[in-house]
Amino acid sequence: MQAEQREAGGPMSLPDDLDCIPSTFILPSDFALLAEEFRRNPGSMWIMKPTSKSQGIGIFIVRKWSQVRRWLARRGEDVPAHKDQYVCSCYIANPLLIGGEDTRSPAS
Repeated sequence: MQAEQREAGGPMSLPDDLDCIPSTFILPSDFALLAEEFRRNPGSMWIMKPTSKSQGIGIFIVRKWSQVRRWLARRGEDVPAHKDQYVCSCYIANPLLIGGEDTRSPAS
């Protein structure tokens, strides 16, 4: 979405407009784009979530490109493509930050 907005020159075309949205990819179709992002940000943490499951089933964290490659290699070819898609997003360690400020109330 970020790339589409930048290319379109839309109202959300500046990076600051979308700083609340982590880099997100749909796998396996965005595999090459994710590989490029891993090269640009080594050591970052990513959360992978299946699009067809719920209640936390199938969610896992990756830090290394080799983990993503192993996941892709283990995919069963007998599983329909729409059920085998995953959303891969850059992990947000503290999602309560807004504009760099902690919005939690102080401990009592």
